[in-house]
Amino acid sequence: MLKANDKIGPYTLIKQLGRGTFGIVWLAEKRTVMATSQVALKIPLEEEPDIDVIKQEAGLWAQIGGHPNVLPMIEANIYDEQAVIVSEYAPDGSLESWLKNNGGKAPSIEQAVNLALGILSGLEHLHSRKVLHRDLKPANILLQGETPRLADFGLSRILKTTVQSTKEAGTPVYMSPEAFDGKKVLPSDLWAVGIIFYQLLTGQFPFPIKEYSALVGAILTKDPRPLPLPLSKQFQQTISKALEKNPSNRYQTATEMKLAIKNAWQRIPDKPEKTNTTFIVATAVVVLLVVAAIKFSNSSIPIVSNSPTPNIANTPISTPISTLTPISTPIPTPTSIPTSMPKTKASNTQPFEFETVKVDATGKITERAKKSANQFIEDLGNGIKLEMVEVPSGTFTMGSPSSEAERYSNEDPQHQVTVPAFYIGKFEVTQGQWQTVMGNNPSYFKGNDSLPVEQVRWDNVVEFCRKLSKKTDREYRLPSEAEWEYAARAGTTTPFAFGQTINPEIVNYDSNYPYGEAPKGTYRGKTTTVGSLRIANA
Repeated sequence: MLKANDKIGPYTLIKQLGRGTFGIVWLAEKRTVMATSQVALKIPLEEEPDIDVIKQEAGLWAQIGGHPNVLPMIEANIYDEQAVIVSEYAPDGSLESWLKNNGGKAPSIEQAVNLALGILSGLEHLHSRKVLHRDLKPANILLQGETPRLADFGLSRILKTTVQSTKEAGTPVYMSPEAFDGKKVLPSDLWAVGIIFYQLLTGQFPFPIKEYSALVGAILTKDPRPLPLPLSKQFQQTISKALEKNPSNRYQTATEMKLAIKNAWQRIPDKPEKTNTTFIVATAVVVLLVVAAIKFSNSSIPIVSNSPTPNIANTPISTPISTLTPISTPIPTPTSIPTSMPKTKASNTQPFEFETVKVDATGKITERAKKSANQFIEDLGNGIKLEMVEVPSGTFTMGSPSSEAERYSNEDPQHQVTVPAFYIGKFEVTQGQWQTVMGNNPSYFKGNDSLPVEQVRWDNVVEFCRKLSKKTDREYRLPSEAEWEYAARAGTTTPFAFGQTINPEIVNYDSNYPYGEAPKGTYRGKTTTVGSLRIANA
């Protein structure tokens, strides 16, 4: 029997993290002359495991890597006749442990929403590759900070033309009716999310029965227990649709269920004006950095918005966080921003030229234009620069028309807003800039100093602005929602600053984004160097 300090190949076992149906997971260390790194080691329970089954799990895991809401696999191998699957270690534990530490449910509705959206973002990634998880539950969802990451793909399967399996698979309380017959369909995973979301909101289960046969009977024939007030008004319809007995009546995609949860969250009265995180790192920062092409976007995604609602995903997102204006408090979204706000004058301002484009309904570039703007460059030291661009004052129509696809209800009514001139970062804040100012790099997608920083909380960004202001002797802050949309629209009224649809030459976006399917090979699956997509926003 394995114990602490045993060695398996290059790995030294530290402590047992958990036990599942097919294996035990250990915290292990790989110690070299240069460094010691911690990993999670999954070891089969059987003394003579089925190597083909392990290969299948490892192959699936490798296929679905590269997403911030999926725990990455490092390797699968056999050491000293012991088969192992090695993954990244999640030091913040499982969602199951997190729930136990918080009394069985999320401390706030906002956290429940954020976690559910992060889980669904991971499923979006799996399902886009026709992979079903089939055992989605809090024990198989690990946390990096507040970012949920799907793990344990021992039961996962590729969805093929046949949807019948030889046996049921999963954990009964999270299993859908069809799963007990061995059927494999994408909405089965969404049923599990419905159960988890109910649990996050209430600390209970919609089918609160412990005895197995009675539980299965309830899942197959009875309605879920209604959500308690006041949650029922906003989320009951969302939960009920996720837990429809017939899978064809459920949400058919994770994207559809995400939208329903966002819309329900928007309808909740008296929710906090500002979330303490960037709409959870998973959803606003990491996934959107990969999924890219939200409204008004023209390249990749910024760190954070100063939106007064926690639904950052429906805010224009083409500009980065650094805005040079000496204002001590965030600007609300008024009918008219006071024009008496002082504007910090920047020294060494110089003009620069750039190109903008327009695209047609197919995403083909139909028009190119040369533009110019004023900028100044802030030297942060160590060869790291911060480019700030002047946005001239003007008046624009904020919000979107009711006829626009994929819009959200809080984008109306449309109204005129006057914005004084200000400076805003030319690009997203980079990892090099963050490292220079903050002394650390929390990003998931590391690679070079010119990649955008991500995995940061709202309060981290406020501290970044404070330190940047002190370092440069200028006052930096987040843009207001009105400033952000004004800069992102750049005088346009279409869903995107460049037109009605998207083009992978212009934006970094998910192949499943509803505005258009990415041509084969253009889904990058990671962040890109700022400015690398060439096309600027006017």
